[in-house]
Amino acid sequence: MEKLLEENYLIEGFNEEKLEELKKQAQGHTGWEKIYGAVQNDKILQAHMTGIERVSDMICAVVMVDNVKGLIPIKLFGADNRRHLRTFIGKEVAFTIENYDREAEVFTGSRIRAMEQLAEMTLERLEEGDVTPFVITRVRPNGLFGDIGGIQAFIPIHEIRYGWVDNLYDEYKEGEHLLVEVQRISLKEGKEDEPINYHALASAKALQENPWEEGGVAHTFKKRNEYMGVVSGVAEYGVFVRLADGVDSLARHLKFENANVGDKVVVRINDIDVEQEQIRSQILRII
Repeated sequence: MEKLLEENYLIEGFNEEKLEELKKQAQGHTGWEKIYGAVQNDKILQAHMTGIERVSDMICAVVMVDNVKGLIPIKLFGADNRRHLRTFIGKEVAFTIENYDREAEVFTGSRIRAMEQLAEMTLERLEEGDVTPFVITRVRPNGLFGDIGGIQAFIPIHEIRYGWVDNLYDEYKEGEHLLVEVQRISLKEGKEDEPINYHALASAKALQENPWEEGGVAHTFKKRNEYMGVVSGVAEYGVFVRLADGVDSLARHLKFENANVGDKVVVRINDIDVEQEQIRSQILRII
C-alpha cells in the first residue's frame, strides 16, 4: 500500500484532499484529530451509540468517533437506568470529550454537558413564538416528545395538525423531523445536583393553514348535502370520516355493518359548528 500511495495519479476527477482523508482513515488518525479538536475548542461531537459496556462498576454507553472508541458513563449520559440507556442504541447522541487515553485508545464523554451547552445556545437564539426544527425522540398516545436543541419539547396530540389524529404510532417514528412553533419554554425544577433542565411546549399545527378560517376548505361543505369521504378513525362513540385535509366529520356507527379505517363512504352532513370546528354526519353507505 505504501508503494501505491507514493505514485502520482492521472485519474479524471481525482481529488488530492480526498486521498489524504483516506490515508488518515487507513492509519487511524481521523478519529483522534476530531477528538483533539473537540477538546481544544470545547466542541460538541455526535455519533451513534453502538452498545453498552460495564467498565469496573460503571455502566457505560459506547460510541465510536470513526475508529476511536468512546465511553459515556450512565451518570454522565442522562439515562435513568440500563433499560432507559438501551433505548438509545442505534441513535445518534451528542457529547463532549471529558478526557482521553491514547495508550488505551479510548475517551470518556458526557452527554449531559453537551445537552446543557446545546440548551444554552438554543436559549440565546430562540424565543417563544419562533419556528424551529423538532426531532422526534418518543412517540406517545397523547403526543410527541422531541429535541429542539438540548431542550426537550412536547407537542400535544391536538397541536399536531387539524382534523382527527387516530394513531400516532402509525404516523410518526423516532428520528423524524417536524417544523414547530415554540409556545412556551420553562425551567424544570430538580435537585441541586441534577443538570439544568428546560422543557418546551410546541405546536406543528400553528404553522399549518387553518381549514376553518374564512375561505378555508371546511366552508365548502353544506348541511343536508352528501359527500364522499374516507374513514380516518373508529372510536366507541363514533366513526371519523375525512372529508378534506384537516376536516373530519363524526358519524354514528352503522347498525348492520362495521366501517374500518381506510373505507370510502358516503355521508350526509347533519350539522356544522364553525366555532368548535366540528361536523356531525351520517354514513349512508360504504362504497
